[in-house]
Order: sequence, then C-alpha cells, then structure tokens
Amino acid sequence: MSTVTLLPNTDFTAGLFERISSARQSVYISAFSFNVAERTLQLPVRNLMRLLAAKKKAGIDVRVIAGTSRKSDPTTVIQPLDLNNEVSLSLLEALGVPVAFHQDARYESSHRKYVLVDERYSLIGSHNLSPRALSVGNDDSVEVDDDTAGKALARVFRSDWSAATRLRAADRVMVDVSLLTRQAETQGHGKVGRRIDGCAVELLFDRAYFTSVLSAIDAAARSIDVAMFYFGKSRSASAMTSKLAAALIRAHTRGVKVRVMLDVDQPGAIYRSELANTARLEQLRAAGIEVAFDDPSIAMHSKLVVIDGETTYIGSHNWTEGSVSKYRELSVCVQSRKVAAAYRKAQDRRHAAARG
Repeated sequence: MSTVTLLPNTDFTAGLFERISSARQSVYISAFSFNVAERTLQLPVRNLMRLLAAKKKAGIDVRVIAGTSRKSDPTTVIQPLDLNNEVSLSLLEALGVPVAFHQDARYESSHRKYVLVDERYSLIGSHNLSPRALSVGNDDSVEVDDDTAGKALARVFRSDWSAATRLRAADRVMVDVSLLTRQAETQGHGKVGRRIDGCAVELLFDRAYFTSVLSAIDAAARSIDVAMFYFGKSRSASAMTSKLAAALIRAHTRGVKVRVMLDVDQPGAIYRSELANTARLEQLRAAGIEVAFDDPSIAMHSKLVVIDGETTYIGSHNWTEGSVSKYRELSVCVQSRKVAAAYRKAQDRRHAAARG
C-alpha cells in the first residue's frame, strides 16, 4: 500500500521544495509549462531553478523535460508556452541542469506534469511549474510514496529522455543568470498537505485513463464529483468526451448524485475555457445535473474526479479530444475513503463559491 500526500494549491509548492531538497539520488521533472517568463510572481520558479542547480552541483541526477507544441498552428494559445519553455530551459542549461524538449512523433506534445524524486516519490497532478500555479493557483496534485510506482515512472522518464530533443542552438535564448545565481530570496511556500496511509494507487498513462474513468462512472452507485479545467464537446457521439458526458447523464438518471465544476475565464485569460466549456455546461444542466462555473477570480485548473467516496482520479488529463489523441498525459487513481472525503470537501467549497 502507498502513502498519498494531498497537495492542493500552494501546498504543492511546499511539498515540491521539501521533496526536492531531500533528494539523495535523482530528480526527474516532466513539465508541460516550465515558465519563468511571466512578469509577475516569478519568485517561486526562480527559487526552484536555484534549487535544481544546487542539487545538480551536489551530484544529484537532475533532468528536466518540457513539453513543446511545434506541430501546432503558431496562432494558437499554446505557442507562447513554447517560447516560455525555451527561456526557462536556457536558464537551467546555463546553470548546468540537463534539459530537453519532449519528442514523440505520435503526439503533438507532452502534457504530463510530474516530479519524481529518488525513484520513489511521485508528485502528480495539474500544477504547471509556473509562477501563478506555484503562488496563487487553484490546482490539485498529490505526492505518491510508493517504490513500485516510482520505479515504473522512472522507466517511463528515462525512455522519454532518450527520445527527447536536446536544446538546439536555435532554441537557446540569451539569458541573464545573475538573478538566479544570487542567494535565494526568502519565500513562504505554504504547508505540506495531509498524509494518508493505506492507499492503493494506479498510474494511468494517456488513453488508459479514459478507459478507467469511463468504467468507474458507469459503475458508480452513490456519487460523482468532477472538477475539470476543460470539458470539450464533440459533434460525434463516438468521441470520448461525448461518451463521458453520456455516462454522467446515465449515472444521474439512475439516481447517482452528480456534480460538475468547470473553469470559466479570468479577465484577459488566453485559455478560452468559457468558450470550450459552455456547450457542455448547458448540455449537462439540461439533463438535470448540478453543474456550475467556478469562481472567475482565479483559474480552476484541476482535473479531478471523485466516485462513491472511495475512488479519486487526479492528474493532467483534461476531458478533451486533445487529451485523448494529441497529448501524452499522466493521472493517478487512488483508492482511499480518506482521500476521496478530503476532495469531496474541497468540491463543497468550490460549489459554494461558484458562479451559476
């Protein structure tokens, strides 16, 4: 059995720094967005870079893979993430940390978000390594303390590393590392979250997640809670997002209590979540399901599903066709009543603050 530590919001930041600081052998990072380019709230990412460089200098095997979307249309909202990743990887490389871009001909990019320490401690969830996520984000992640899962994830990382593209001359950005080589500024990171023993965990990569969560929804007997950054709507009934929506409606029809929380854009946001989610919200609401947009003052970036007060899915998978076919993803399924109860309470708070 595994120990799972709950790392919502800035508790993730505290857990991240504590775990990397304790590393004795290795720190492997797979990040969709490793972003030091934001003009505000940069301190957590700067300090993270300093810490990674210090661990590398101390002889720890530190490696970072970042996602890239070079196949995508340059006008899409994803393109700025490439540029921000180039800045961050250039800084890390200048500090002596080995870096690479994800490369897999079958996928447009890697959307996986995990940090693996000593091939045992896996931090998995929705947090990007960005100033906003580490300072004020509305995200959910967990740390899984499990030797078997850690070694399995290490094999995946090493395979991805062998296929990854190293930073090319054209990708390197002229960077000033002086801010990062000074002594780290003092920063509060919140607190490490609640640790729960006796959990059963399963890592779910790519399409395996959708097979598992769809089956769990169809088997649900009492309750389903969903918090999803994106829940897209397809014209095809055979699309996975259509199947998920149909499964929720079937569950509601047979008497299961179903609640769905979706993200709505903040002013000036580039992610167009309200545009993506409105059609699905209207469909589910018309079917009688309790569904709402989150508090618009802060982006709700979670990808969370809690079923029957026992099963919790948490990770990088959005409910979109892109997550099914375009991106490499990672989530974890946790079997634990205590974990599920904690996340249901979090959903209670979100719904209390929700926009109608």
